Amino acid sequence: MAVWCHLRPTRSRQRSQEVGVDLTPLIDVVFLLLIFFMVSTTFTRESHMQVELPEASGE
Repeated sequence: MAVWCHLRPTRSRQRSQEVGVDLTPLIDVVFLLLIFFMVSTTFTRESHMQVELPEASGE
């Protein structure tokens, strides 16, 4: 029983091995998707105005 107690990891070792989540790649993907959708959107066409241009008098 004494041998088993010495081989068991302590709580301080378990806390130091906790894994954190790195959000940097997720933020990069979100920005890339945002840029992609901004560039690939179909913009509305503005209505064209009818303009009557004067004719030039030729010599």
